[in-house]
Formats: sequence, C-alpha cells, structure tokens
Amino acid sequence: SRVKDEPAYYCNECDVEVFNLLFVTSENGSRKTYVVHCEDCARQRSPNLSNVVVLEQYRMEELMNVYDSFTLAISPSSR
Repeated sequence: SRVKDEPAYYCNECDVEVFNLLFVTSENGSRKTYVVHCEDCARQRSPNLSNVVVLEQYRMEELMNVYDSFTLAISPSSR
C-alpha cells in the first residue's frame, strides 16, 4: 500500500500520472530496476501484459468508502 509522503508515479513512456494501479516492468541490466507504465503504454508493449506486474496502491473498497463519505465543506467566507 501507499505510504505517507510517497511520491506520485508517472508513466515512463508518456509521462501521465499513474494512480492506484501501477503497471510495472523489470528492466534488465547490471542492477535490477523497475519501471512504471500507465495501462495504455503497458498494453502497447505487451497486449496480454506478459512480464508486467500490476500493483494496487489502495484497495478498491477503501477508495469507494472515501468517495461515498465525501462531503463538500462550506467556505467560511460564504456564511
């Protein structure tokens, strides 16, 4: 899960911010590095997502609870 002050992730290909579902590939080299992609770019690289690991930062139920319990606060200046 996401930890406090963890930076936002961006797709390595198109630079769009990736939220919640991270499509991660491993780059080969002298050291093991992991690269984040958005779903569109991950599917362009591999339509069936072979060699792609999908990481979920938040559980869907948690996001639904946040959305369902959201209330808009009234601005102090509008009273």
